[in-house]
Amino acid sequence: MINSRLVLFLLFVFPSYLVSQTFLDRFNVPIYTSSSLSIGYDNNIFRLSDFERDFQYSESISAINAQTFDDGYIAPKLSIHYSPYLINNIKTQFKFSLSRTHYLNTENKSYNIIFSELGIKLGSYRWLKFSHRYLPEYYLRNYIDHDLSEEDYKVCIFSSESFGFSFSSPIIKKIWSRIKYTRTNLYYNIHFTEYDTQINQFELRFNSSYFKMSNSAWFSYGDGNNISYDSDYKSSMYDRSYKEYIFGFSANKRIKSNRIGLSSVFKNRVYNEESREDPIHAGREHLESNLSLWIEKKINKSLLHQLKIKYRTREVFSNFSVNYFGGTDTDYQVNIIDLKSFEKFEFIYKIVFNTNIDFMF
Repeated sequence: MINSRLVLFLLFVFPSYLVSQTFLDRFNVPIYTSSSLSIGYDNNIFRLSDFERDFQYSESISAINAQTFDDGYIAPKLSIHYSPYLINNIKTQFKFSLSRTHYLNTENKSYNIIFSELGIKLGSYRWLKFSHRYLPEYYLRNYIDHDLSEEDYKVCIFSSESFGFSFSSPIIKKIWSRIKYTRTNLYYNIHFTEYDTQINQFELRFNSSYFKMSNSAWFSYGDGNNISYDSDYKSSMYDRSYKEYIFGFSANKRIKSNRIGLSSVFKNRVYNEESREDPIHAGREHLESNLSLWIEKKINKSLLHQLKIKYRTREVFSNFSVNYFGGTDTDYQVNIIDLKSFEKFEFIYKIVFNTNIDFMF
C-alpha cells in the first residue's frame, strides 16, 4: 500500500514546487547597468536676461545666491534595466535611474532626479509604458515676495513630480509612433505658492530608421493650470495658467566608428492672464529654442564618450514694463521683453560605462 504521505507529496507539494521554481526562473535574467559621468560648463545657470546680467548691483547680486552667472558642474548618473518575463510570452521591462547635477561653485543650484519606468511589450515596436519622474528640490533663483515687500528678494525653490503613460505602435516599415500623456505637479516654497501649477501634456511622436539614420519628430500640447490661483494671498489674485505648444526633431547617424546627432526643440507659451495689474504675465507670450549637437565614439564594447554643445534662447513678447530694484533703493523701469528674454550655452563631456549582472536565485 502506498504511503499516504508520499501521495500527498506527489499531488500537492512537488507540483507547487515545480510551479514556483518555473515562476522564479522568469526572474533569472541579466540586469543591465549603465553609469555615466558628465562634466559641463554653463554660461548662464540662472537663465538671466542681458538686462539683469549687466545691471549695476550695489553690493551683492540680489537676484541670485551666487557671485557669478556661470559655473561648471559634474553630473553622475546610474541607470538599471531589468527585463523579466512575468507573463507568458510577454516581455516586461523595468528601468530605474538616479542622477545628480552638482555645481562646483553654486552648491544650492545642485539637484537630483529619480526616474522609474515599467514597460510591457505587446509586439514588435509595440509598447505600453508607465513612468514616474521626481525632482525633490530645485533652486530657481531669487524673486520678490510681493505679499511681504516690494523690494526684498526671497529664495525661490520648487519640486516637480511627473506621472506618464505612453503607447507605441508601428505604422509602416521603418516608421513607428508613440502617444504619451504626462501629468506634472510643480509646488513652490512658502514664499511663492501662487505659482503652484498642474500641467497636463499630450505628445504625438513619430520615429523612423530611413537612410541608416535614427530620426524622431514630435508635437506636444501642454495645459498649465495655476492651482493656487485665487487663494488667500494677495499675490494669488492673478492667474498664471498658460498653454504651451512644443515642436521637436532629432536625428543621429553612425559614420565609421563615430555617431553624430542633433536635436532641436521649439516651445511657444502663451499666458492666460490679461489684467494690467500683473504686467509680468499679462498678454505675455514667448518662443524658446533648444538646439544641441553631439558626437559620440565607442572606446570598447563597454565604454564610450560623448561631446555635446547646447544652445538655448528665449524671446519674449509683451507690451508691459515693471519697476526693477535689483536690491537697490532706486527703481528702474524695464520692459518685460528685456527682463524675461535670455540666452545660454552649455558644453558637456560625458563618459559612459555599460555592463550587465547575471541575476541568479
